[in-house]
Amino acid sequence: MFRAVLLAAIALAVLPHAARAAESYDNCAGTVTSLPASIGASGVWCMKSDLSTAMTSGVAVTITANNVTLDCNHFRLGGLAAGLTTMAVGIQASGRSNVTLRHCNVRGFLYGAQLNGGSGNLIEDNRFDNSTYVGISVSGDSFTIRRNMVMQTGLTPHYDYVRGILSSGSAGVIEQNLVSGVAPNTQVYSFGAGTGIDVGSSYTVVRQNDVTGVYSGTDSGVIGIAGSGAKGKLLGNTVSALNSPSGTRRGLNCTGAPSTVAVGNVISDASSSNAIYACLDGGHNVEH
Repeated sequence: MFRAVLLAAIALAVLPHAARAAESYDNCAGTVTSLPASIGASGVWCMKSDLSTAMTSGVAVTITANNVTLDCNHFRLGGLAAGLTTMAVGIQASGRSNVTLRHCNVRGFLYGAQLNGGSGNLIEDNRFDNSTYVGISVSGDSFTIRRNMVMQTGLTPHYDYVRGILSSGSAGVIEQNLVSGVAPNTQVYSFGAGTGIDVGSSYTVVRQNDVTGVYSGTDSGVIGIAGSGAKGKLLGNTVSALNSPSGTRRGLNCTGAPSTVAVGNVISDASSSNAIYACLDGGHNVEH
């Protein structure tokens, strides 16, 4: 059912192959030509073709320098061949600053992208699909996650909770992303749960995101957007198609951070009294 619900959305989201011809490589300092790859120098690094791997652990592309832009030019970075049990990460940087991921089509890894620590990191205009645990994970300060499509996340047998976008740290912006389809492996975890966007970072603005199709197991609830970081702002987001057999469906959940304010959000399919839970209601929120 999970895959069937998302089929129409995924079909609409496919990037046309012809668009690749319009990309320019003039500013590329280097090219990622095989996997696994390591980027150890600053500058713009590019992909010029689809790349795939069956690796079940490790990292497909590791960034070990500051001030790196990885521009995939809409080519595919694929890990589907490893299957649902994969522990491999698509793109990873640890303790690096001013890292940008752009125009990447990342498929089939435990984490699609994982940027740990650092500051000033940016993930924009990418597509992450079939990530088995988390589509985008960012920690650190002053990060931005915007205009990404995070599709069909979950089903790993290794973890009970799965998330489309996950953040920690401080002073982030998460905006204009589509998160569609987040589901745990309920055959392994009856208490498993999905969260569309899980905001553990403080002072973070979450605005104009569309979260739809989030699932849980029979013994757990489901959350569209969790704002657990202090002093956050949830502005103009839409949440719909929350699915939980237990009946607990929270559109916005600010448990642990009641200082987070919600303004102008539209919530569908939440259970009674759970559309906006434990958040400061700043007004103009709509439940239907």
